[in-house]
Amino acid sequence: MARPKKPRGPEAAAPGGVPEKPTDLSQAASVEWDLLIGELSELGTISTVDRATIEMAARYCGYFHEAAEDVQKNGLMLNTKTGVKSNPSIRSRDDAARIRKSYLEALGLTPGSRSRVSQPAELDRPTLADILEGRADGNGFFDEADKKKKTG
Repeated sequence: MARPKKPRGPEAAAPGGVPEKPTDLSQAASVEWDLLIGELSELGTISTVDRATIEMAARYCGYFHEAAEDVQKNGLMLNTKTGVKSNPSIRSRDDAARIRKSYLEALGLTPGSRSRVSQPAELDRPTLADILEGRADGNGFFDEADKKKKTG
């Protein structure tokens, strides 16, 4: 038997705006910050309250790149005083990737999480019913009277 879904009330609206970029990001993290800001802006889901989540996603991207460079440079195995050991940067790289993914999911930037992130409702957009009933097309309402019919 399926568990009943929790009732969903009105969602909290986050203030718009772009958070300020931290000044102490590594080069890779700084590039990732810019990419994340661009993607979130394009999706219309960016908010100043997401600063910490964006920052951590960017920082873990930087950590991933640092660890991946070490693995690339020194290889999967390292010679130590006690013998051959697995490069510890492999685990650091994998941990950074896993943690970064959790921040990306929180921002709605993975395929599985994208559908769970809501965008602000556009109240003046026609519904499918408005279009089918001839009051609007895909670009908007035909006139103000048709728009008022929708809003009642």
